[in-house]
Amino acid sequence: MNTIASGNEGERNEALLVLVQRCVDDNQRDIVVGCNGVEVLTGLVRNERNYFAQLYALECLKWCAPTAVGELEKQLRGASEQELTSVVNGLKADSDEEKLAAVVRCPCMAIPDNCEKLQRVGVIPLLVKLVRNGNDSMKLWAAEALRYLAAGSEKCRPAIAMNGGVESLVTLVTSGTAQQTLVAVLALGNLARSKVVSEAVVRKGGISPLIELLQSGTDSQKHAAVNTLGAIGSTNSADIIRHNGTAATSLLNKLAMTLGNRDGIVRQGAIPPLVALLQNGNVEQQASALGALTSLAATGSHAVEIIDKGASRPLLAILQTRAEDQKSMALNLLLALSTNHEKSSEIVREGAIPP
Repeated sequence: MNTIASGNEGERNEALLVLVQRCVDDNQRDIVVGCNGVEVLTGLVRNERNYFAQLYALECLKWCAPTAVGELEKQLRGASEQELTSVVNGLKADSDEEKLAAVVRCPCMAIPDNCEKLQRVGVIPLLVKLVRNGNDSMKLWAAEALRYLAAGSEKCRPAIAMNGGVESLVTLVTSGTAQQTLVAVLALGNLARSKVVSEAVVRKGGISPLIELLQSGTDSQKHAAVNTLGAIGSTNSADIIRHNGTAATSLLNKLAMTLGNRDGIVRQGAIPPLVALLQNGNVEQQASALGALTSLAATGSHAVEIIDKGASRPLLAILQTRAEDQKSMALNLLLALSTNHEKSSEIVREGAIPP
């Protein structure tokens, strides 16, 4: 921090590049905060002439003081063609040292004004390649760059998917270090904001490792996995069920317990496959489907759709053939559905409730 505060331009840039890489560590961040680093870095973003020094300082603040970043980011200009070209050349360099410096620079540059510029000059395929084949540091920072690009530009999301980014990030979730896994999960969550890319995450096997993190990940990984699964579930509920069976149905059950998730789950076609599981699923799938449908039925329009999609008959079968705990769940769903007076007579006609 002393060099950053008082060194010449070259020394300051070099020290900031090192600090960016250290800020991923909790202990190092605490040191930065404890020695007045947030104030120093904020001053650099506002007043430093060197563009990359401003970006490095901003990236450090994203790790150390994220609430301070929004307004500061708006003060930065977009990158020039020369600055963009220097990053591309660095990513293509033979030297690992040059390549690492360039890939660390990428997430620093990926502010909203730069995301589509970085895509245009060809950064995305180079980053995806480093997620697959780089050393551990390169993988981390390439994933971090993809995370910011996916957040900053809707156009970047399909470009990342078309260049193999989804598969590479899913692999990193399953085989990366703890920090790589966290960043890859966050990147997938940003990609899943676009439905077409969300579908790719499902097809490429992204759901199972995310669900596994809910059980065995660190607190940060669990939090990120919940958010990413929520993003995927809000755009792709039906595909999740079709591709991931029991675990995905259990996930939708949990997501449907939160009021804010329900409309998105229904809008993306979750009710028909959930109703199908009442008829054709195993005991565990039926239980999760019953729970999810009961939560969804709390909204009147969703209850109507559940009945319209044929839930009454399989519910009757569950009441007649399943164990007591599952019968109780089926009865709870029927009670939720029968509060809709327009449809209650239809439920009776189907025989799910004795006349």
